[in-house]
Amino acid sequence: MASSIKYIKPFDGMRGIGALMIILYHFPGNYFTISHGWEFMQLFFVMSGYLITLVLLEDKQRFAFKNFTLYFYVKRVLRLFPLYFAYLFFWLIIYWISDPNSLLHKGVSEVRQHAPYLFTYTYNYMTFVNYFLGWDYHSTLLTTHLWTLSVEEQFYLVFPFLVYFLNKITLRKVVLAAIIIAPIFRIGFYFFLKYENPNDMAWVAQNLVRIPFAQMDSIAMGAAIALFNFDKIKFPVKLFWQLSLFIAVLYLSNMAYVYFVEGTNYYQITYGKKLAENWMAHNFLFSYMITLVNAWCMLAIYCVVKGHNIKWLLENKLLVFVGKLSYGIYLMHLPLMFVFYLLVQQIPFLRNSSSNILKEGFVLALFLAFLLGVSYISFHFFEKRFIQLRHKIKFQTKNKNE
Repeated sequence: MASSIKYIKPFDGMRGIGALMIILYHFPGNYFTISHGWEFMQLFFVMSGYLITLVLLEDKQRFAFKNFTLYFYVKRVLRLFPLYFAYLFFWLIIYWISDPNSLLHKGVSEVRQHAPYLFTYTYNYMTFVNYFLGWDYHSTLLTTHLWTLSVEEQFYLVFPFLVYFLNKITLRKVVLAAIIIAPIFRIGFYFFLKYENPNDMAWVAQNLVRIPFAQMDSIAMGAAIALFNFDKIKFPVKLFWQLSLFIAVLYLSNMAYVYFVEGTNYYQITYGKKLAENWMAHNFLFSYMITLVNAWCMLAIYCVVKGHNIKWLLENKLLVFVGKLSYGIYLMHLPLMFVFYLLVQQIPFLRNSSSNILKEGFVLALFLAFLLGVSYISFHFFEKRFIQLRHKIKFQTKNKNE
């Protein structure tokens, strides 16, 4: 029951770059940290939209509806559920066995507190719903990044049915509508959120990316690569670099506007280089900048699909290795970062590492080795066992005369 869709090695290279950029975005340093990381999260959404659409279109030809849905969901469950739920149950067990008065117990209490969201893949609604209910809507290092997996799962609940029941022309119209409607929705949603909670721009920015209607153009742009013929784009690489330059100029222009016109320091708005989306929400950028970033990701993926990739970079063995482990890396990088820094503080030489560029670089290298080691063990001794089950489960394909 092997798929005819070929493995695209540069995609793992792109995943590797994305994973490393997200790590640097969250890295608590002064030198080896970046102010933007959400752009690479968008890359994962767009890539997912492309690959899932490609797979579903092929499976639609191979299976009747019952086996089409079963095959898709069995594959997704075996790939995503084991590590995700193991991660949640691990922290619940720590909560149950730890001293109620300890910092550890308090630190992991959010997993229990937000369990209804986390265990139903609706965590992306937590900040929005809890605010209106008057409940605590803040996240900790254990769960703050899990909203992305909720968005993905909600996409999986709807999109397979659209692919199966709609013909290709209608499906194209739906995808195109999503690409057009999402930016418009974000603009209206921005004003609504800012009106409701004007004193918390982090809350505004978070909800602008976490609600599925605000993210549907990212996944739709990926789907569009699989559905539309873009052969009229003769020089996609040139267009990619032109868009890259345009986005960079926009970033710099708006940073200048924030500083010189509004008189606000860029890093004050980002709370010290972090949560860069906050300055964009503050300056109304997020409503349209995310559209440009999604287009940028779409062009990058299209270039790779058409064979225009930077082989020395995207097929680099280390980046491909990181890309293969990216799911585990993403899921575990924040709590492992916290644990790692607790260990580092026990070594006198490495304390206050952010005061020195060489020392901070050494600590970052140690952390990456630690994270990759844990992720490698997780993938090969836990996740892979479930992935391999996919090949042992047989589903009847359509008869040739159907």
